[in-house]
Amino acid sequence: PPRSTLFPYTTLFRSLQSEYPYVRANSARALGDIRAHSAEQALITLLRGEQDGGVIEQTSLALQMIAAKEAVPVLKSKASHPSVQTRMWIYQAVGYLGSKDDVPFLAEHLYEADPASMSAAQAIERIMGVDFGFPKHEGPSSAAERLKNARLWWADHKSSWEPTSKRESPKR
Repeated sequence: PPRSTLFPYTTLFRSLQSEYPYVRANSARALGDIRAHSAEQALITLLRGEQDGGVIEQTSLALQMIAAKEAVPVLKSKASHPSVQTRMWIYQAVGYLGSKDDVPFLAEHLYEADPASMSAAQAIERIMGVDFGFPKHEGPSSAAERLKNARLWWADHKSSWEPTSKRESPKR
């Protein structure tokens, strides 16, 4: 971005390159909090090379806050991160930034044996505008039933998508 659009955030931009993960994470989050749309490419660049789960999480949230749809491919590339929590944040960001083209990617993660599968299901729910029964507010609920609903929905709708390698929209 041109220097004039970066000037107010110069310190935050520089901090994205810090050797300290907490500094990178907090800088990314701050850029998201202030809706610094000029930070989109810097945040995507940070995410592309990042390994620290906390930095990936805060960067994914920042990208979500600035509606950086261009970040979806890089977010998806981080979905094999070993941290369940980090994967949950990634799926959530894809759910906000992605499109129907990203549903097969999310559906692949419905069958993980950890809580990240719930985030994948909720992301599909958000993108497709369907209701698997997840609570709309905080509080206890039966996650297993919601995940079962998401898996059944995918089984019924999977044929609507071409293989992800073709990168086409659903036939519907």
